[in-house]
Amino acid sequence: MATSQTVPDDRPSTHREWQEEAYDTIKHCAINGGRHLLDILMALGKTYAAGNLAADPEVDKPITVLTGETDTRDQVQEYAVDAGVDPDRIKMLPRFVEDCPTRAGEHDDEHEVPGWEVPWSELLEMLQRQQLSPSQIHERLGEHIPCQHEGRCEYAQKCDFDEEEMDLIIGHPIHANVERYVEDRIVLFDEDAADAFQYEVDQATYTEAVNAFLQNHADEIGASSFDDLIRATDDEKEQWISTIEENYTLLDPQLGYSSQGCRADVPLLTIAILNGENVETDDVVLENMRRTEIGDIVLLYDEGKGRNDPMMMVRNPPNPLSSAWSVVAMDGTPKKSVWEGGLGMTLDHDEFMTPGERETYIRDILNYDIIQLTPDRTVPAAKPDNVKRWVLNGFLHDIKERHDEMVPVIAPNKTKKSKVESRYVKSKELHHGKVRSHSEYEDEQLLAVLGSQHPGDRVIQRWAALDGHAVESNGESSVNKSYGPIGDDYYEYLVHNEVAQAIFRAGRSEDVDGATIYVYTCLIPDWVPRRVVTEKPAKWSEEMKLTMRTLKDLGSAPKERLVNETDQPDRTVRRHLNTLQDEGAVENVSGYGGYDEWVDTGIRNMNPHGQFAIDP
Repeated sequence: MATSQTVPDDRPSTHREWQEEAYDTIKHCAINGGRHLLDILMALGKTYAAGNLAADPEVDKPITVLTGETDTRDQVQEYAVDAGVDPDRIKMLPRFVEDCPTRAGEHDDEHEVPGWEVPWSELLEMLQRQQLSPSQIHERLGEHIPCQHEGRCEYAQKCDFDEEEMDLIIGHPIHANVERYVEDRIVLFDEDAADAFQYEVDQATYTEAVNAFLQNHADEIGASSFDDLIRATDDEKEQWISTIEENYTLLDPQLGYSSQGCRADVPLLTIAILNGENVETDDVVLENMRRTEIGDIVLLYDEGKGRNDPMMMVRNPPNPLSSAWSVVAMDGTPKKSVWEGGLGMTLDHDEFMTPGERETYIRDILNYDIIQLTPDRTVPAAKPDNVKRWVLNGFLHDIKERHDEMVPVIAPNKTKKSKVESRYVKSKELHHGKVRSHSEYEDEQLLAVLGSQHPGDRVIQRWAALDGHAVESNGESSVNKSYGPIGDDYYEYLVHNEVAQAIFRAGRSEDVDGATIYVYTCLIPDWVPRRVVTEKPAKWSEEMKLTMRTLKDLGSAPKERLVNETDQPDRTVRRHLNTLQDEGAVENVSGYGGYDEWVDTGIRNMNPHGQFAIDP
């Protein structure tokens, strides 16, 4: 947890000064070349800088900005035009899902490959997930794609421009695979794009694809089924790998289009099954997790363990990126290992702020009051069964009552939909896994972040194994859980940093002054300043609920009548009444002659779920 530290007097002290410092740092890295990872917090103007650099007279190289969010791309373009960049010298790269009629689903009723049942839009989406750029897909498949039956696709036509005439190109991270978009240009990645260059393949999918591929190419390869690969001798494996590498394109859209492979990456998947060494680090060996490198491509074949089904991961970094003048990756919560693996290059990691400056910026400049609602519970809420409905809604009830407004909520999507009651929540759709670069809550001064999205030990092991590291959990739970010095990098990236990204969705607009953010998990990065509630929530017992209902119906009653009406022991009812009095929901009125009456003064306003503390 962050501790109070002093910030030097010569450093920025206002939000505007910090934004200017961030802009100058980004510009310095951009114009001086090299490969950089900038650790720049949210709300410091990364998107602003991406749009304004193209108009800066000190920048003499054209710029390419790559970001996964459509809204961010539009914002970059708007900033650039406002800064004075000629709109004719800005190229917004076409959006595959919108500008290609086939990808948009307009030809989903046309199946031109015998036996092929996947709609055209799904086929093209699958090919793109396999790291094939839309341009490559259109070029390699040619007139086979319905949108090119009578000429070139609208998408392909929109890619016809002279990149040398463009001061600013804006696109998706996948466009880093197109050399003319990045060569000798300043390339900026706005927020986390590292995992844009990797994907997963489930067991059923790769088994079907490999079987189809081998059955149709058995004469050339020598193997005819998935089972042949499993039973192969070392000599057969070596021979078959050599045959595939010499005779097949490892990523071939034609294979994805045809029934002879069903996936463009099926040669890679076949090699992953045949090849690979167990991932091991020191005394940790993952015997059923094998890793293969083919150039910059990394294949991870997880043969499964326990409840974890077999699967594959493929990482294919964008090779053309090496031709860029400079690469600047901007991320509020970066992990160097993840970024370097995704981009396939070594990055200079520049920490923009010291720990003390981060704390001061968050607490005093952004004016965030972050309240951690549990001292030691991780609240792994990705699976709804892991969390209790009464706890989530109990906290939301008290937050809503305290601030007298509906509460914007970020939680794992399934849990938010199935466990969180709508009577407390604003109807917005942000959830864990969909927060980076999103600004839907930027005007909100209240936010509740409920739970963390722990993906499970096996997922963390896979991410580490992709980089060649074997890690394992220490078997502990809660705040003591660890995967070792190396593994904790991936743990923090996948879990803690996602919580931090959620926290920083609120209060970002210049029109609001700070935000109060309640966080129900202890998995917050250490550098985030917060106040911690130590008191645990307590659920109302059924006996207490009966006492509450009875007194609410009666309006007022002596204790003895409540004992009779509820058929509960005297001491139980007395304890209930004392608790209700502490909650400010009842008053005890005493008079002459031993008169003693309990009056309902606010039971209906009480938290129906239990006793909760939201003040540290």
